[in-house]
Amino acid sequence: MDIYSFIRSSDVAAYCREIGKTWNTYEMAVIIGVSGRPTIEIHAAWRELIDNYPDMSVQLHDPFKRNLHIESIHNKLAEIIENERRFSEQSEAPETIIDFKWCYVDIPVPFKRGDILVSGYIDEDKQTDNCFVLDSLDRDNEEQFAKWINCKNYISEAWGLFVNDTGALYGDHVDRYENCVYYRGKLEGKNRLLHYVNLFLQDKIELPELLNMQCRIIAEHMLTKNFHIDSHGCYIPEYLLAENRLTPDERKRLEETNGLMPWVEGKLTISQVEFLAEVMDCDVATMQLDLGKPAQWFLGQCAGIVHDENHYERTSDERFDHNRRALARSVLEAYDRTEAGWIDIHAKGDSDSG
Repeated sequence: MDIYSFIRSSDVAAYCREIGKTWNTYEMAVIIGVSGRPTIEIHAAWRELIDNYPDMSVQLHDPFKRNLHIESIHNKLAEIIENERRFSEQSEAPETIIDFKWCYVDIPVPFKRGDILVSGYIDEDKQTDNCFVLDSLDRDNEEQFAKWINCKNYISEAWGLFVNDTGALYGDHVDRYENCVYYRGKLEGKNRLLHYVNLFLQDKIELPELLNMQCRIIAEHMLTKNFHIDSHGCYIPEYLLAENRLTPDERKRLEETNGLMPWVEGKLTISQVEFLAEVMDCDVATMQLDLGKPAQWFLGQCAGIVHDENHYERTSDERFDHNRRALARSVLEAYDRTEAGWIDIHAKGDSDSG
Protein backbone atom coordinates (compact mmCIF):
# COMPACT_ATOMS: atom_id res chain seq x y z
CA MET A 1 0.00 0.00 0.00
CA ASP A 2 1.19 3.49 -0.82
CA ILE A 3 0.30 5.00 2.56
CA TYR A 4 2.06 8.26 1.65
CA SER A 5 -0.62 9.01 -0.93
CA PHE A 6 -3.16 9.34 1.90
CA ILE A 7 -1.27 12.21 3.55
CA ARG A 8 -3.10 15.45 2.75
CA SER A 9 0.03 17.54 2.21
CA SER A 10 1.98 16.66 -0.92
CA ASP A 11 5.11 18.21 0.61
CA VAL A 12 4.82 16.20 3.83
CA ALA A 13 4.06 13.04 1.86
CA ALA A 14 7.16 13.52 -0.28
CA TYR A 15 9.29 14.09 2.82
CA CYS A 16 7.99 10.98 4.62
CA ARG A 17 8.59 8.95 1.48
CA GLU A 18 12.13 10.33 1.22
CA ILE A 19 13.08 9.44 4.82
CA GLY A 20 11.31 6.07 4.62
CA LYS A 21 8.91 6.78 7.49
CA THR A 22 6.72 3.81 8.41
CA TRP A 23 3.70 3.37 10.69
CA ASN A 24 2.01 0.39 12.31
CA THR A 25 -1.39 -0.95 11.20
CA TYR A 26 -3.36 1.21 13.63
CA GLU A 27 -1.49 4.39 12.64
CA MET A 28 -1.97 3.65 8.95
CA ALA A 29 -5.70 3.20 9.59
CA VAL A 30 -5.86 6.64 11.19
CA ILE A 31 -3.91 8.30 8.37
CA ILE A 32 -6.31 6.76 5.86
CA GLY A 33 -9.35 7.73 7.94
CA VAL A 34 -8.46 11.44 8.10
CA SER A 35 -7.19 11.68 4.53
CA GLY A 36 -10.30 13.37 3.21
CA ARG A 37 -10.55 10.79 0.42
CA PRO A 38 -13.97 9.47 -0.69
CA THR A 39 -15.49 6.86 1.64
CA ILE A 40 -15.25 4.14 -1.00
CA GLU A 41 -11.47 4.68 -1.24
CA ILE A 42 -11.05 4.76 2.53
CA HIS A 43 -12.96 1.51 2.96
CA ALA A 44 -10.94 -0.15 0.18
CA ALA A 45 -7.69 0.88 1.89
CA TRP A 46 -8.91 -0.35 5.28
CA ARG A 47 -9.83 -3.70 3.74
CA GLU A 48 -6.31 -3.89 2.35
CA LEU A 49 -4.97 -3.35 5.88
CA ILE A 50 -7.20 -6.14 7.17
CA ASP A 51 -6.06 -8.53 4.43
CA ASN A 52 -2.36 -7.72 4.26
CA TYR A 53 -1.13 -6.10 7.48
CA PRO A 54 -0.69 -7.59 10.97
CA ASP A 55 -3.48 -7.25 13.52
CA MET A 56 -2.82 -5.47 16.82
CA SER A 57 -4.53 -4.21 19.96
CA VAL A 58 -4.68 -0.51 20.84
CA GLN A 59 -5.20 1.39 24.11
CA LEU A 60 -6.73 4.82 23.45
CA HIS A 61 -8.07 7.92 25.18
CA ASP A 62 -11.11 9.59 23.64
CA PRO A 63 -11.88 13.37 23.87
CA PHE A 64 -13.67 12.78 27.21
CA LYS A 65 -10.58 11.13 28.73
CA ARG A 66 -12.15 7.67 28.88
CA ASN A 67 -9.81 4.78 28.32
CA LEU A 68 -10.71 2.68 25.31
CA HIS A 69 -9.20 -0.67 24.48
CA ILE A 70 -9.42 -2.13 21.00
CA GLU A 71 -8.48 -5.80 21.10
CA SER A 72 -8.29 -6.18 17.31
CA ILE A 73 -7.76 -3.30 14.90
CA HIS A 74 -8.82 -5.64 12.07
CA ASN A 75 -12.18 -6.32 13.75
CA LYS A 76 -12.62 -2.64 14.59
CA LEU A 77 -12.05 -1.54 11.01
CA ALA A 78 -14.46 -4.18 9.72
CA GLU A 79 -17.04 -2.93 12.25
CA ILE A 80 -16.64 0.69 11.18
CA ILE A 81 -16.89 -0.24 7.50
CA GLU A 82 -20.11 -2.17 8.12
CA ASN A 83 -21.63 0.58 10.28
CA GLU A 84 -20.85 3.24 7.71
CA ARG A 85 -22.27 1.04 4.96
CA ARG A 86 -25.54 0.67 6.90
CA PHE A 87 -25.53 4.40 7.63
CA SER A 88 -25.31 5.22 3.94
CA GLU A 89 -28.12 2.79 3.13
CA GLN A 90 -30.50 3.48 6.03
CA SER A 91 -29.58 7.06 7.02
CA GLU A 92 -29.03 5.92 10.60
CA ALA A 93 -26.21 7.14 12.81
CA PRO A 94 -23.31 4.65 12.75
CA GLU A 95 -22.53 3.06 16.10
CA THR A 96 -18.77 3.48 16.30
CA ILE A 97 -16.83 3.48 19.53
CA ILE A 98 -14.08 5.79 18.38
CA ASP A 99 -13.77 8.70 15.95
CA PHE A 100 -10.40 8.29 14.21
CA LYS A 101 -10.18 12.07 13.76
CA TRP A 102 -9.24 12.30 17.46
CA CYS A 103 -6.40 9.81 17.23
CA TYR A 104 -2.96 11.35 16.97
CA VAL A 105 -0.35 9.86 14.67
CA ASP A 106 3.15 11.28 14.48
CA ILE A 107 3.80 12.41 10.89
CA PRO A 108 7.25 14.01 10.40
CA VAL A 109 7.32 17.26 8.43
CA PRO A 110 10.10 18.99 6.47
CA PHE A 111 9.10 22.47 7.67
CA LYS A 112 11.46 24.71 9.60
CA ARG A 113 11.31 28.12 11.22
CA GLY A 114 10.95 30.86 8.63
CA ASP A 115 9.21 28.74 5.98
CA ILE A 116 6.21 30.36 4.29
CA LEU A 117 3.35 27.86 4.46
CA VAL A 118 -0.36 27.55 3.76
CA SER A 119 -2.91 25.12 5.11
CA GLY A 120 -3.44 22.09 2.91
CA TYR A 121 -7.20 22.47 3.45
CA ILE A 122 -7.27 25.80 1.58
CA ASP A 123 -8.23 25.98 -2.10
CA GLU A 124 -5.50 27.29 -4.40
CA ASP A 125 -7.43 30.45 -5.25
CA LYS A 126 -7.66 31.36 -1.54
CA GLN A 127 -4.11 30.57 -0.47
CA THR A 128 -2.90 34.17 -0.49
CA ASP A 129 -5.35 34.97 2.33
CA ASN A 130 -4.10 32.12 4.54
CA CYS A 131 -0.34 31.96 4.11
CA PHE A 132 1.91 32.47 7.13
CA VAL A 133 5.51 32.23 8.30
CA LEU A 134 6.27 29.28 10.54
CA ASP A 135 7.73 30.36 13.88
CA SER A 136 7.79 27.10 15.87
CA LEU A 137 6.52 23.51 16.00
CA ASP A 138 5.41 21.54 19.04
CA ARG A 139 8.02 18.92 18.13
CA ASP A 140 10.81 21.48 18.61
CA ASN A 141 10.69 20.59 22.33
CA GLU A 142 11.45 16.87 22.00
CA GLU A 143 10.94 16.01 25.68
CA GLN A 144 7.55 17.70 25.93
CA PHE A 145 6.48 16.42 22.54
CA ALA A 146 7.20 12.84 23.61
CA LYS A 147 4.72 13.29 26.47
CA TRP A 148 2.05 14.89 24.30
CA ILE A 149 2.03 12.21 21.62
CA ASN A 150 1.20 9.57 24.22
CA CYS A 151 -2.24 11.20 24.44
CA LYS A 152 -4.05 9.71 21.47
CA ASN A 153 -6.44 12.68 21.24
CA TYR A 154 -3.59 15.17 20.87
CA ILE A 155 -3.70 17.56 17.91
CA SER A 156 -0.40 18.77 16.45
CA GLU A 157 0.17 22.47 16.88
CA ALA A 158 2.49 25.12 15.46
CA TRP A 159 2.84 28.85 15.98
CA GLY A 160 2.56 30.94 12.86
CA LEU A 161 3.07 34.60 11.99
CA PHE A 162 0.28 36.12 9.88
CA VAL A 163 -0.51 39.54 8.40
CA ASN A 164 -3.75 41.16 9.59
CA ASP A 165 -6.17 43.37 7.67
CA THR A 166 -4.12 46.51 8.30
CA GLY A 167 -0.86 44.93 7.16
CA ALA A 168 0.62 44.35 10.64
CA LEU A 169 2.17 41.12 11.89
CA TYR A 170 0.48 38.91 14.50
CA GLY A 171 0.89 35.37 15.82
CA ASP A 172 -1.66 32.56 16.01
CA HIS A 173 -1.99 28.82 16.52
CA VAL A 174 -1.86 26.48 13.52
CA ASP A 175 -3.48 23.12 14.22
CA ARG A 176 -2.63 19.95 12.28
CA TYR A 177 0.40 21.47 10.60
CA GLU A 178 1.09 18.12 8.91
CA ASN A 179 -1.60 19.21 6.44
CA CYS A 180 0.32 22.35 5.43
CA VAL A 181 2.23 22.84 2.19
CA TYR A 182 4.91 25.28 1.10
CA TYR A 183 3.46 28.49 -0.30
CA ARG A 184 4.74 28.76 -3.86
CA GLY A 185 2.75 31.74 -5.07
CA LYS A 186 3.84 35.34 -5.46
CA LEU A 187 3.42 37.42 -2.31
CA GLU A 188 1.43 40.53 -3.12
CA GLY A 189 -0.11 43.44 -1.24
CA LYS A 190 0.11 43.28 2.54
CA ASN A 191 1.38 39.68 2.42
CA ARG A 192 4.69 40.95 1.07
CA LEU A 193 5.54 41.44 4.74
CA LEU A 194 5.91 37.67 5.10
CA HIS A 195 8.90 37.80 2.76
CA TYR A 196 10.71 40.19 5.10
CA VAL A 197 9.74 38.14 8.16
CA ASN A 198 11.28 35.15 6.40
CA LEU A 199 14.48 37.12 5.78
CA PHE A 200 14.57 38.30 9.41
CA LEU A 201 14.18 34.78 10.81
CA GLN A 202 17.03 33.64 8.55
CA ASP A 203 19.23 36.47 9.89
CA LYS A 204 19.44 38.04 6.44
CA ILE A 205 18.06 41.38 7.64
CA GLU A 206 17.97 43.03 11.07
CA LEU A 207 14.98 44.15 13.16
CA PRO A 208 15.10 47.83 11.99
CA GLU A 209 14.80 46.72 8.36
CA LEU A 210 11.85 44.45 9.20
CA LEU A 211 10.04 47.20 11.12
CA ASN A 212 10.74 49.69 8.36
CA MET A 213 9.17 47.38 5.75
CA GLN A 214 6.18 46.71 7.99
CA CYS A 215 5.55 50.45 8.34
CA ARG A 216 5.93 50.94 4.60
CA ILE A 217 3.60 48.06 3.72
CA ILE A 218 0.98 49.20 6.24
CA ALA A 219 1.06 52.70 4.75
CA GLU A 220 0.79 51.39 1.19
CA HIS A 221 -1.99 49.00 2.16
CA MET A 222 -4.02 51.67 3.96
CA LEU A 223 -3.60 54.06 1.04
CA THR A 224 -4.71 51.46 -1.50
CA LYS A 225 -7.60 50.37 0.72
CA ASN A 226 -8.97 53.83 1.45
CA PHE A 227 -8.21 55.84 -1.68
CA HIS A 228 -9.59 53.84 -4.59
CA ILE A 229 -9.02 54.88 -8.18
CA ASP A 230 -11.88 52.68 -9.35
CA SER A 231 -14.76 53.81 -7.16
CA HIS A 232 -18.22 54.49 -8.58
CA GLY A 233 -18.09 57.33 -11.08
CA CYS A 234 -14.34 57.65 -10.70
CA TYR A 235 -12.18 55.28 -12.73
CA ILE A 236 -8.81 55.73 -14.41
CA PRO A 237 -7.91 52.94 -16.86
CA GLU A 238 -4.56 51.24 -16.35
CA TYR A 239 -3.09 52.63 -19.55
CA LEU A 240 -3.69 56.18 -18.26
CA LEU A 241 -2.01 55.67 -14.89
CA ALA A 242 1.19 57.66 -14.38
CA GLU A 243 3.24 54.55 -13.60
CA ASN A 244 2.25 53.10 -16.98
CA ARG A 245 3.03 56.24 -18.95
CA LEU A 246 5.56 55.65 -21.70
CA THR A 247 8.14 58.16 -22.81
CA PRO A 248 8.40 58.72 -26.58
CA ASP A 249 11.60 56.66 -26.64
CA GLU A 250 9.97 53.80 -24.71
CA ARG A 251 6.93 53.79 -26.98
CA LYS A 252 9.13 53.79 -30.08
CA ARG A 253 11.26 50.95 -28.73
CA LEU A 254 8.16 48.88 -27.92
CA GLU A 255 6.75 49.44 -31.38
CA GLU A 256 10.04 48.47 -33.00
CA THR A 257 10.46 45.31 -30.92
CA ASN A 258 6.78 44.41 -30.82
CA GLY A 259 6.99 44.49 -27.01
CA LEU A 260 4.36 44.53 -24.27
CA MET A 261 2.91 47.57 -22.53
CA PRO A 262 3.46 47.79 -18.73
CA TRP A 263 -0.17 46.97 -17.93
CA VAL A 264 -0.05 43.87 -20.13
CA GLU A 265 3.38 42.55 -19.18
CA GLY A 266 3.12 39.74 -16.65
CA LYS A 267 -0.52 39.12 -17.58
CA LEU A 268 -0.34 38.06 -21.23
CA THR A 269 2.40 37.09 -23.65
CA ILE A 270 2.96 38.82 -26.98
CA SER A 271 1.61 35.70 -28.71
CA GLN A 272 -1.63 35.98 -26.78
CA VAL A 273 -1.91 39.69 -27.59
CA GLU A 274 -1.31 39.01 -31.28
CA PHE A 275 -3.97 36.31 -31.16
CA LEU A 276 -6.47 38.74 -29.60
CA ALA A 277 -5.61 41.40 -32.16
CA GLU A 278 -6.38 38.91 -34.92
CA VAL A 279 -9.66 37.92 -33.25
CA MET A 280 -10.75 41.53 -32.71
CA ASP A 281 -9.49 42.62 -36.15
CA CYS A 282 -7.18 45.39 -34.93
CA ASP A 283 -3.45 46.05 -34.65
CA VAL A 284 -1.36 44.99 -31.65
CA ALA A 285 -0.92 48.53 -30.32
CA THR A 286 -4.68 49.16 -30.28
CA MET A 287 -5.28 45.79 -28.66
CA GLN A 288 -2.86 46.62 -25.88
CA LEU A 289 -4.63 49.91 -25.21
CA ASP A 290 -7.93 48.06 -25.00
CA LEU A 291 -6.38 45.59 -22.54
CA GLY A 292 -5.76 48.48 -20.18
CA LYS A 293 -9.46 49.38 -20.04
CA PRO A 294 -11.87 47.95 -17.44
CA ALA A 295 -14.28 46.17 -19.80
CA GLN A 296 -12.91 42.70 -20.56
CA TRP A 297 -15.28 42.22 -23.47
CA PHE A 298 -12.73 40.18 -25.39
CA LEU A 299 -13.11 37.29 -22.91
CA GLY A 300 -16.53 36.48 -24.31
CA GLN A 301 -14.98 36.19 -27.77
CA CYS A 302 -12.38 33.76 -26.42
CA ALA A 303 -15.09 31.66 -24.72
CA GLY A 304 -16.97 31.55 -28.02
CA ILE A 305 -13.84 30.32 -29.81
CA VAL A 306 -13.41 27.52 -27.28
CA HIS A 307 -17.05 26.50 -27.71
CA ASP A 308 -16.65 26.55 -31.49
CA GLU A 309 -13.50 24.44 -31.46
CA ASN A 310 -15.05 21.97 -29.01
CA HIS A 311 -17.96 21.59 -31.41
CA TYR A 312 -15.67 21.13 -34.40
CA GLU A 313 -13.71 18.45 -32.53
CA ARG A 314 -16.88 16.57 -31.50
CA THR A 315 -18.26 16.60 -35.03
CA SER A 316 -14.90 15.84 -36.74
CA ASP A 317 -15.20 19.13 -38.60
CA GLU A 318 -12.11 19.97 -40.68
CA ARG A 319 -12.22 23.49 -39.25
CA PHE A 320 -11.05 22.21 -35.85
CA ASP A 321 -7.92 24.08 -34.74
CA HIS A 322 -6.31 22.78 -31.53
CA ASN A 323 -3.85 25.70 -31.27
CA ARG A 324 -6.59 28.30 -31.66
CA ARG A 325 -8.55 26.71 -28.81
CA ALA A 326 -5.45 26.49 -26.63
CA LEU A 327 -4.68 30.20 -27.15
CA ALA A 328 -8.26 31.22 -26.37
CA ARG A 329 -8.24 29.13 -23.20
CA SER A 330 -4.87 30.53 -22.12
CA VAL A 331 -6.25 34.09 -22.35
CA LEU A 332 -9.28 33.12 -20.25
CA GLU A 333 -7.03 31.46 -17.67
CA ALA A 334 -4.87 34.60 -17.46
CA TYR A 335 -7.97 36.40 -16.18
CA ASP A 336 -9.03 33.50 -13.92
CA ARG A 337 -11.89 32.57 -16.22
CA THR A 338 -12.94 29.57 -18.30
CA GLU A 339 -15.41 29.02 -21.12
CA ALA A 340 -17.96 27.88 -18.52
CA GLY A 341 -20.73 30.39 -17.90
CA TRP A 342 -20.64 31.88 -21.40
CA ILE A 343 -23.36 31.12 -23.92
CA ASP A 344 -22.57 28.07 -26.03
CA ILE A 345 -24.72 28.20 -29.16
CA HIS A 346 -23.75 24.65 -30.07
CA ALA A 347 -25.19 23.28 -26.83
CA LYS A 348 -28.60 24.51 -27.99
CA GLY A 349 -28.38 22.87 -31.38
CA ASP A 350 -28.13 26.17 -33.20
CA SER A 351 -25.99 26.96 -36.20
CA ASP A 352 -22.34 25.97 -36.00
CA SER A 353 -21.23 29.15 -37.67
CA GLY A 354 -19.70 30.26 -34.36
